[in-house]
Amino acid sequence: MYKVLLINNYCSLNRGSAAMAISTAISIKNYLPDVKIINLSSNPNLDSKVYNPYGIKCVRRKLSVLEPFYFILFLLWFFINNYLRINLPILLKKHFKEYADSDLIIDIVGDSFNDIEGKVPFLFYCYGICIGLIAKKKVLIYPQSIGPFHSLLGRKLAKRILNGVQFIFVREDISYQYLLDFKINTPISKSPDIAFLLPVSSHDKINKIFIKEDIDIDSKPIIGISANELIGILFKENEYDNYINELTILINYIVESFDAYVILIPHVFSPNNDDRKINEILYTRVKDNVKPNLKLIRNIYSPEELKGIISHFDIFIGARMHANIAALSTGVPTFALAYSHKTHGIMQLLGQEYYICNIKNITCKELTSKVNSLWENRTKIRNDLLVNKKMLYEKAMNCGNIAKKLLLDS
Repeated sequence: MYKVLLINNYCSLNRGSAAMAISTAISIKNYLPDVKIINLSSNPNLDSKVYNPYGIKCVRRKLSVLEPFYFILFLLWFFINNYLRINLPILLKKHFKEYADSDLIIDIVGDSFNDIEGKVPFLFYCYGICIGLIAKKKVLIYPQSIGPFHSLLGRKLAKRILNGVQFIFVREDISYQYLLDFKINTPISKSPDIAFLLPVSSHDKINKIFIKEDIDIDSKPIIGISANELIGILFKENEYDNYINELTILINYIVESFDAYVILIPHVFSPNNDDRKINEILYTRVKDNVKPNLKLIRNIYSPEELKGIISHFDIFIGARMHANIAALSTGVPTFALAYSHKTHGIMQLLGQEYYICNIKNITCKELTSKVNSLWENRTKIRNDLLVNKKMLYEKAMNCGNIAKKLLLDS
């Protein structure tokens, strides 16, 4: 039985990361039903509840007091690997058994392979890839956004890593062109985000959720909004304040103009990054006459349930990319609030690039103008999205075929 190791997957409380892990398993098992899939997890008890139904076993990533030392060795290897000799199999058996036992390592980090603003945060994400390369394991990078790299160290490390893996999937033209200009020798292919494969919970289950959340989906149009708590961490204080203010104005406008329910739907529930916090802030700031039509999803739901909830919206406005993918993949017209090139790429893939704005400089005028356009053209957009649905599904599923070929070519 082949063993596949999933690395760089965040805690499943980030439902976007969970959607990627689940969909990765679906794509591989479509071609190799009996493959054994292991996910390195910081909280296996929590993640197992989400992943076990898809045949993913969660194993705690064991840390060692010597880990910083190993990390330094891995960095040195990039520069002197032709001369440095490390008895990695022994090291792996003691501290990294799952790497040693795997036949294929799949990286599903999503969008952290860059050195934004000259920093090198991706070092901590490429750590697992480094282990795999030194151990001479096959490494496959599943669909993600890669680059840019501004620092000299970032460029050298990234190029060495990317040229060492067996195959790279990128999910948009921007990353694809970047790697071509970067002169990466590894085979590269474009694929939709793997989360396009995520299943949707049953209609009955979703109806019960709406009842539980006291949302009458038949009485008024429903417009969903996915705000992003992470913006408060990523952006400057004035940018975050502008983001909150403009979203507040937008919610007031939607309720008063369309007589619609606005549903604030969280997509990440992590303790230090919980979208329900920003949703509560928005609720306190809207007009009093708007509050009865503003509904907050306060309970924690699975990725499949969240996708099911989103699929019932008339239009969707999202600052979480995988919440947007849940909408787009179910035919819901979507307006994306972007903070990186990954969002532009996904929307361009579906011919929806008009419905994007940059979170850093959003204005009420742009928001209301594009929401009006999205609303007026929602029937055509929905039809266009549904026409592309099968094509995107098949392309995403093909990632599993590449994984199969790498496993069989042992």
